Amino acid sequence: MLTFLSEIRPRLIKNTKYIIRFLNIYVRTELLKPKLVAISASWYNYLNTKNSLHELRGYI
Repeated sequence: MLTFLSEIRPRLIKNTKYIIRFLNIYVRTELLKPKLVAISASWYNYLNTKNSLHELRGYI
């Protein structure tokens, strides 16, 4: 039983490290999502206004 545990323990530690790392990355991306959405929305608006200004210049 002890040998079995000693064989499994390093694997468990390794796996928990990976799981924690994955969770950290996941949480960070979830927290960043609203910011990314806001940035992309503002960029999209900027591009739209730029295009509309070009269209206006064409008409004038």
